[in-house]
Amino acid sequence: MTSVYEEKSISKAIMRVGLPAMLGQLTTLIYNIADTFFVSMTKEPAMIAAVTLCAPILLIIMSIASIFGMGGSSVIARLLGEEKKKEAGRTMNFCVYAMVFSGVITLVLGLIFLQPLANMSGADADNMAYTCDYLKWIL
Repeated sequence: MTSVYEEKSISKAIMRVGLPAMLGQLTTLIYNIADTFFVSMTKEPAMIAAVTLCAPILLIIMSIASIFGMGGSSVIARLLGEEKKKEAGRTMNFCVYAMVFSGVITLVLGLIFLQPLANMSGADADNMAYTCDYLKWIL
């Protein structure tokens, strides 16, 4: 099995590997823009503010996933380059299980500390209920 880095030039290989990561981030940004658009049709400023206040929390959750997704894939790529397929498989398994575990921990802690998390994001009395509701969906 040949590596994409062995077959192509470095710039083409980075585009082939990096493009899916960029598209994933772009999809999340479009998701947030679409949410803001459809919520703005309600003409309720508190709802629009809730979507905006939850955006940084969504980015933090994505960052946690990126630790294992992008960081793990870098380690796996190096191991495959050294032809250590068994270690690469174990690393991939660890990354998948660590992502699942961190997702469950993020969900549980997020639901337990929902109100303080909304306060920390800047929610006030006018939009606290909407922010907490939207946070539940994000979590």
